[in-house]
Amino acid sequence: MSDKKIIIGLGTGRCGTQSLVALLNQYPDTHIDHERFPIESTWLPNLRYFNNLCHYFEGQNATIVGDVSFYNLNYFYLFTERYKDIKFIGLRRNKNQTVHSYFKKTEGRNHFAFPHKYDEHRLWDKKFPKFLDMEKETALRAYYDFYYGQLYYLQHVFPGTVKVFDVADLNSQKGVEDIFKFLELDKKYLDENFIHVKKNIAMETKTHYKPTRSDTWRNRLKNLFKVKRTSVD
Repeated sequence: MSDKKIIIGLGTGRCGTQSLVALLNQYPDTHIDHERFPIESTWLPNLRYFNNLCHYFEGQNATIVGDVSFYNLNYFYLFTERYKDIKFIGLRRNKNQTVHSYFKKTEGRNHFAFPHKYDEHRLWDKKFPKFLDMEKETALRAYYDFYYGQLYYLQHVFPGTVKVFDVADLNSQKGVEDIFKFLELDKKYLDENFIHVKKNIAMETKTHYKPTRSDTWRNRLKNLFKVKRTSVD
């Protein structure tokens, strides 16, 4: 059994998981990946993928390691059997926003319903559950409900190990403080250096904000622990 602290990030996808990785990787002695080993990973448990991911964790020099991937949900019990010091943090975004984002991201493809025509992106077909005889948008909504149904069940049964946060929590000091508290990370790194960014969040569709390459949420988080705390009106 590894003596490392393991953090597994969960969420349907299109819900801020890459921003969560950017946030956590600012913490000292931490190495968190986003969708590591995408070729081997599958929605149904795959021991080859699981073992390779664990070996990867255990080979890192950092003491806090992990991966943020939507398909790790079904590996929950395998992870908890292998690791004693492990936390699962889920992110949830508004259903309509998530479905809309996925619909655009997978334009011309349908990884969520069965049967459907396979294409060059077949790699991603095996990473999602399938819903029989549904239109793509209906299947996406079913996927959202199915995913969070399982995730909230795990939170209910394992409250000290699993917790779901709203994506907006990544954009407030209190939200990130709560994330740190749940993950048992030292809050001093947050208190001394956190930038409170309130506006122009790419995830918020109310203003239909479209960030440029130089103004993405991840770039704004990049120096999270390197400057003094600033308040933005």
